[in-house]
Amino acid sequence: MRRILLCLFALNFAACLALKAHSQAFSSDWQKVPLTFQGNDAKAITQALLKNPANFTKSEFETTEAFKKRMANAAAISIGPNLTADKELVFRFEPKETGWDEIDYKYDADKAAFFLETLVIDKTWIKEDSDTVFLPALPVAPTTYQYLGTYVGTNAFGVKTKITKNNIQQFLLAFRNYIGFSKLTINETTFASMSKRFSKESELALWYEFSPTFKADAETARRGQGRIAFLYVCKLASPYLVFSSGTHSPTIDEPSDGRRDTAYLVANVSEIWIFNKGTGEILSKLRSGDMNKKAEPAPTPVPKPTPV
Repeated sequence: MRRILLCLFALNFAACLALKAHSQAFSSDWQKVPLTFQGNDAKAITQALLKNPANFTKSEFETTEAFKKRMANAAAISIGPNLTADKELVFRFEPKETGWDEIDYKYDADKAAFFLETLVIDKTWIKEDSDTVFLPALPVAPTTYQYLGTYVGTNAFGVKTKITKNNIQQFLLAFRNYIGFSKLTINETTFASMSKRFSKESELALWYEFSPTFKADAETARRGQGRIAFLYVCKLASPYLVFSSGTHSPTIDEPSDGRRDTAYLVANVSEIWIFNKGTGEILSKLRSGDMNKKAEPAPTPVPKPTPV
């Protein structure tokens, strides 16, 4: 009985710690990110929105003007228990070096700078009146891959192969104000030429990506190797959520029978913090602004006095 009570106590204590980590208040004055801080749960917010699609989709019995007015009232959009879309959110994301959520980064000792590359893995689009607006998107929660087993498939010529069945769920943050955090992937001359081919400037989002550079000494970079993580400080923006679903039919060359569900939380992002998830050390803080503005270097820690 004592062992059972101890186990129950341990489970309750762990649950309390987890709840505290998610409910811990964010402070823009942090010199280090607390190791227990998890921020808001992007998956839970996505699920809350999906439970009531009327929150963010236009009814056939609703005029466009009425829909726009309703979407502008973010305080009325529920995104979880005691949480509405007008509140500031902070998402913590830890990319991986391989796989779906991989990040490509390198350190240049001569320039004493960190380079993060090819972090944008997707883009989505939304409809605004008659315009199609493209938005770059960054991963905001770990991709989940569900293995559903295998079966033998046969094509029209009688060739058999083993088919893998799977289900993939991706969660991304689509930037409304992407220009403040992005860089062009093509040169300005090509960009100017491309601009003439599109009637709307919003379509040019296809040529932006998130690839920040920030200063760091070699020791700081070495500590951060393989430990890079992000905090996205943002507020959701209309239409709040874009959800897409697709399937892949198996072939002999690609024997995969899969379904992929992708959820994009649409937001205006005010800051992106890049930090060491092992120590909480803040490497850089990016703020919305000019797309060529360099990341703010993290403050140099003051050394502790050596005891005499």
